[in-house]
Amino acid sequence: MGRVIVSKSNDSSENKPHPRTVKSLNLADTNPNREEKHQGKFVDARRLPGLDFIKKTLSQTSGSFGMMTRPRIVNFKERLKERKSAYLKFTFKRVLTVMAVIAVLASLLWLLFFSPAFRLQLNDITISGSNEWVSEQKIESIASTQVDKSLFLVSSQEVIGQLKDIPGVTEAKVTKNFPHSLQITVRAQRPAAMLKTRESSKLTAVDAKGRVLNAVAQASIKGIPVIEVGDIQRSLNNRAVLEAVKIVSSLPES
Repeated sequence: MGRVIVSKSNDSSENKPHPRTVKSLNLADTNPNREEKHQGKFVDARRLPGLDFIKKTLSQTSGSFGMMTRPRIVNFKERLKERKSAYLKFTFKRVLTVMAVIAVLASLLWLLFFSPAFRLQLNDITISGSNEWVSEQKIESIASTQVDKSLFLVSSQEVIGQLKDIPGVTEAKVTKNFPHSLQITVRAQRPAAMLKTRESSKLTAVDAKGRVLNAVAQASIKGIPVIEVGDIQRSLNNRAVLEAVKIVSSLPES
């Protein structure tokens, strides 16, 4: 009986292609001559480039929990409402800011110009430099025009101008002492002469230019020349009296 000997061959070695028979096709090579050259050749699919479109699509359309969501659709009406709401909020804040600034400025103006904190009162006016010829009452009557005003609104130049209009006042100074007091200092010159009438015991003081300082009933006239005249007003227009006043004013004090 004859033996049948079956030889086992290695399937893996038989099925394994020869290394020289395996050729790969580079898909990046777009040369048409190459494509014609590789037609009918074996292609290794493992080397083909690929994209996982499903994975990419899921990552783009999935929510925070990995669930599929629809692409967001823009609602133009809602968007318009949001823009209007944002604009109204911005306008409201801007109006509030402007109103707050106006309120602060109004309060500041009231405090500086109308509040009692800076208001000048008559008893807050201090006068120095007055004498029997330029009385304190006369200076006070000028300063009283500034009473009940804010010290910021008191016109120092106006007060000084009125004080210098007083005959005999050669210098005037006004100092504001905040918050609400006023200091007035004057320098009044000594009268050049005293005019006296026979009918009256009052003496009228005049300066070297013949301007009347004031009339007093009792005043120290030591060292001041006295000129007796018939009428005070007429004598002030009399050239001879005015020349006499100039002469006696130039004489040294005795």
